[in-house]
Amino acid sequence: MKKCHEDISVYTVAADGGDSISSSTTNGSRDIPSDLLNMWHRGSFSSASASLNYHFGKHGSGVGTSNIVSYAQSAKNFKSNLSGAKSSKVNGSTPNVTRWKKNGKYIDICGSKNIGKIISYDRQ
Repeated sequence: MKKCHEDISVYTVAADGGDSISSSTTNGSRDIPSDLLNMWHRGSFSSASASLNYHFGKHGSGVGTSNIVSYAQSAKNFKSNLSGAKSSKVNGSTPNVTRWKKNGKYIDICGSKNIGKIISYDRQ
């Protein structure tokens, strides 16, 4: 089973009416939804999750995301709205990759833009 995991802080507030009674922060974790992970190609990594982890760490803040789920969702949204984007071939370790540029961001997709898998996503 494919998994992509991140550690998170869970903030809990107990309230009675409009008044806060107590609050606490605990450590937690979550796995990325499989529909988002399945959109990623492993590229030159050992797995799609390793690729996604790497690209989020490198580019996540550049596209305005603070966690891996929002990064993957942002990439998915960008991929689904490539109308008017300019394309160019990418020469790298993974064959058949096209870079799509639009609105100051880019996404690299292996295969066709409609059904291909994401290699990378970042700002230009």
